[in-house]
Formats: sequence, structure tokens, C-alpha cells
Amino acid sequence: MLQSFQRHEEMRGRYGQLLNRCLIIRVDIMKRARRIFSNLVVAVSDNPEKNPLFTVEERIEIIKEATRDMDGITV
Repeated sequence: MLQSFQRHEEMRGRYGQLLNRCLIIRVDIMKRARRIFSNLVVAVSDNPEKNPLFTVEERIEIIKEATRDMDGITV
């Protein structure tokens, strides 16, 4: 579905990352969104009602590592 859109240089996307780990499918979503948007901001948040496996800082590092070869993605 995302492939049917034309990429626009002025558009920005945002992907909220609330999950404990960055799995291949989530990286794939980021790659697809990057084809549409010139910049993608990946937001990592903390939910005090959950007991996550990784801290926010660890999740940020995991996502940065998983997306290090992708231009236009900010974590």
C-alpha cells in the first residue's frame, strides 16, 4: 500500500516506537515509510504501567543500530 504513494521531498513522517524490541517487521515499516517521506522521526517513549525488557536508552540504541544504514531517519 505504501508503495503506491509518490515520494515528496518536503514531507516528514513519524513512527512512534513504544515496543520493547525493534523486530525485522518494524524496521521494514520504517524502510517503507522512508520511501514516502524525506525524513522519518522514530519516537521512543516510556509507559510506567508496563515492565519493559529494555530501558528507553537501550531501545534507542537498538533502533539506531538497526537503522544506521538508512538515511533520513532520526531516533
